[in-house]
Amino acid sequence: MKDETHSDLKAQLEEARKEIAYYKRLSKEAGDLRLRETEELSMLIAKLKEAEKKLRESEEALSSLINATDETLLLADTEGNILVANEVVARRLGKHVRELIGTSLYDSFPPDVAKKRKKQHDEIVRTGKPARFEDERAGRTFETFAYPVFSDKRDVSKIAIFAKDITERKGTEEEREKLISELQEALTRVKTLGGLLPICSSCKKIRDDKGYWNQIEVYIRDHSEADFSHGICPECSKIMYPDFHEIMYPDLHKKK
Repeated sequence: MKDETHSDLKAQLEEARKEIAYYKRLSKEAGDLRLRETEELSMLIAKLKEAEKKLRESEEALSSLINATDETLLLADTEGNILVANEVVARRLGKHVRELIGTSLYDSFPPDVAKKRKKQHDEIVRTGKPARFEDERAGRTFETFAYPVFSDKRDVSKIAIFAKDITERKGTEEEREKLISELQEALTRVKTLGGLLPICSSCKKIRDDKGYWNQIEVYIRDHSEADFSHGICPECSKIMYPDFHEIMYPDLHKKK
């Protein structure tokens, strides 16, 4: 009886040892698994941080790029909602960049300009071709270039917009055109007087291209910028007004 009890105890002890070994193995495997999970999670977190860093650097680079110009840069969807805007356009509209994102581009324009701009953008979406146009706002003239941005399916998904204030350039161009016009007009007049003029050998009238005879001062006045003030020369004064010649030209008589 004692041998059986001892044998049973040994068997139970052996069984207990096996169970302990089994659970130790399970514990080790669980620990290894947790360790692998921890390592994989750490690697995943590191990759996520690296991706966030690259994204932040990319956003900073994009921000630096669009703010490098002193003119308006915008990116809008096909409905005119602003996706990207630089500081210049925000400053011109009296807002912060954050306030513009997600708002409608057309809300920033007077109704007539907004309607025209919407029509132009719809045409860009329809044709896939860029466009250039000018408009005036608050006394300033802007030259705008709009370019289609294509999706993977090759349809227009966005519109990139570049707008430049050309008020000063426009004024310079208008002044230049005015000057050119004035020079051409003056040149035409010079050419008119530069031709062969038929003049009467007696009364000195000039015949115009319509056959009419004009006083010489009238003809020159009508074909140039010159005008006349009438007087009388010493020789004519002596013939026509001999009694007053000495009064009119006293210096000539002093010399004598």
